Amino acid sequence: MDSFPPALLAFNLLLYLFTYVAATDSLTAQDPYLKDGFSLVSSNGNFELGFFSPGLSRDRYLGIWFKNRRGPTSVWVANRNTPINDSSGVLVMNITTGNLTLYSHDSTAIVWSARLLRKIPNGVLQLLDTGNLVLRDRKDENPLNYSWQSFDYPTDTLLPGMKLGWDLRNNINRRLDAWKNPNDPSPGNLSWRMELHEYPESVMWKGSQEYFRHGPWNGVRVTSRPLGIAPILNFNFVSNEDEVYYQYSVPNKSHTVMVVMNQSNYLRIMYLWSATERQWRLYTSLPRDFCDNYALCGPYGYCDIRVTPSCKCLEGFKPRSPDSWTAGEFADGCERNKLINCGDEVGFAPLNQLKLPDTKRTWVNKSMDLEECKQKCLSNCSCMAYANTNISGSGSGCALWIGDLIDLKLIPDAGQDLYVKMLASELVKRGEVQKTDRLKPKMKISLAVIAPSLGLAILFIGLYIFKKRSTVKDDHEKIEAQDLELPLFDLSLINSATNNFSIDNKLGEGGFGPVYKLDIVFGKHRANGLGAEGQTNIFEALE
Repeated sequence: MDSFPPALLAFNLLLYLFTYVAATDSLTAQDPYLKDGFSLVSSNGNFELGFFSPGLSRDRYLGIWFKNRRGPTSVWVANRNTPINDSSGVLVMNITTGNLTLYSHDSTAIVWSARLLRKIPNGVLQLLDTGNLVLRDRKDENPLNYSWQSFDYPTDTLLPGMKLGWDLRNNINRRLDAWKNPNDPSPGNLSWRMELHEYPESVMWKGSQEYFRHGPWNGVRVTSRPLGIAPILNFNFVSNEDEVYYQYSVPNKSHTVMVVMNQSNYLRIMYLWSATERQWRLYTSLPRDFCDNYALCGPYGYCDIRVTPSCKCLEGFKPRSPDSWTAGEFADGCERNKLINCGDEVGFAPLNQLKLPDTKRTWVNKSMDLEECKQKCLSNCSCMAYANTNISGSGSGCALWIGDLIDLKLIPDAGQDLYVKMLASELVKRGEVQKTDRLKPKMKISLAVIAPSLGLAILFIGLYIFKKRSTVKDDHEKIEAQDLELPLFDLSLINSATNNFSIDNKLGEGGFGPVYKLDIVFGKHRANGLGAEGQTNIFEALE
């Protein structure tokens, strides 16, 4: 029987060991080491854990990346702040406690270590098909019992199923921080994290400055998201005493998606893998437009990307600095036309399709209905607005905004209703304007429909009036003809008839002066201003 040369036997053994290690997805008590040059591969072949050098750098990092994908593929880095300057790195799982430690320089220097929730003797470190690296008990695959997982410590990438937010039980803040540059995975100054306000929301930061705010979750979506964006994804938000997090999933498993923080252009980019083009394709990005810049229009101002200038004051408000506003500087925002004092008669103006304001100063009650929410806001002089916390169904929950309303944006056909406190007098004016605006299109339609009929009606009415006036004119001419036949009297006769305008003959005064009684004798007839005996007209008696 032929024997193998020693050199060939050693080569085959090394090849076997390399193939074995490369093909497995786990470290176990029997094989607890992962050295630079070897890797773990998830069972579906999508993800790989190992050592790599990013871009043009020669430094070595332990990380997870998409296997067999071109472009930006790294999704997690363990030692992003402490690179290894050679290939001496080794990941070790302690078989007694389960501790994970990354060493360099022949295990003399600790580069990185995991923070375990509990000890796992004889545990398993496994790279899952989701891209999550987990430390678990060999016989327990329940995610709730993981002692440690990479999904709790994301770097710059959010994969489907990952949680952006807080594990309040274990005080773990799951946040994203962009790489400084393509050659350096250490944290840059672009980040995305969940803010634990009374009404939580996720915010992107540029250093210490708020950069983009998603708006709170309203039971259906975050209030900044337009309808129809990213239809291949499902979004979810959880807020309870144990956790507060935002999450997305991909129902169609044929789609490969990842969200990456990119400091080069200060964008949060969602990539979609194109199987046809064999490359990552930009799917969506944030900020979407100019109006997404945080607090662009200042307090009580809102941004509408469809118009120029994009910043407008809420109705009932005016620019706080008119000159700055005219010059295109909107940061000072708006102020009320008339100040509200505690005790003034107030009401609420419903404003539609808005990204809800910054939630730093809010009060929330998830059991109240909208009417109870309104009364709660009326009873608080500092409350400036209110809204439902959940718009699904008929709506539920109550959020009050205490103080200025900041970072408002119009989201056409989406957004949410916000009820802003206003003086009753302003509401009356606003109601009249709204009524007029609502009637304008109806008036145009009505005029177009009734104009022909109205023209005919005017024509007939005109003919009728013309005929009527002709008849009246004829009657007037007859009366005037009769008036011309009235007898004339000289002054001496009038003096005699009124006894020289004696006060005894004065009957009274009218609009044309004094009225006197006449006393004239014509034969057997006697006449006076009240008429002669047996006559109804004095002038007939005078004939």
